[in-house]
Amino acid sequence: MVDLPAPVITENQLLIVNDTNILLQHLQDLRKLREMAERTVVKMSFLIPQIVLTELHHFSDPELEVVARKNREYIQVLKNKGTGLVIETFQDTQQANSLYESKFNDDKILKCCLLMKKRGKDVVLFSDDHMLLIKAWVNSLKTFSTEDFAVKIFDFALLKSDIMTPAKVFSMIEKDLPEDNSHLKKCKQLLLKAQDSNMGKIG
Repeated sequence: MVDLPAPVITENQLLIVNDTNILLQHLQDLRKLREMAERTVVKMSFLIPQIVLTELHHFSDPELEVVARKNREYIQVLKNKGTGLVIETFQDTQQANSLYESKFNDDKILKCCLLMKKRGKDVVLFSDDHMLLIKAWVNSLKTFSTEDFAVKIFDFALLKSDIMTPAKVFSMIEKDLPEDNSHLKKCKQLLLKAQDSNMGKIG
């Protein structure tokens, strides 16, 4: 078990809840998300639900265990850097379980999100599980997937940042987007919309 101090989540800060498939299959995307957020001055903390941490510690498949070990090492790196890393407490898990009954692990992740939202946190679920994303949408939760997190980080930066122009935000993440990627087109559309709305000067 990773030993972490009690986190402090400030206002105007995204709380990114990660599910197991992101950590196992898209750790590089998680790292990129964190780096993009730092460049665009989007404040965020990463929350790992207890069920996800448990799954990372109990893989019998040798190949999955290797991947899980890399994730545990990355969690330790984030801890050592003092990065905003939150592990759901057992008390939080008990409170989340009281929201509604379910034995499915994915629903435990969803309940974790709902509890944090109930506490007034700006929660975003980071997942590629389409059914889980639909459940999150039904419950009015924000979501990222590996398909759209770059666009949503850009959009969030436009809404939240009072010190960066839209063009500046765009220039900071443009290099992460392949020219043939739909993210690039969408970000350009958001940039033009921001300019038309006088959200910031160009340049």
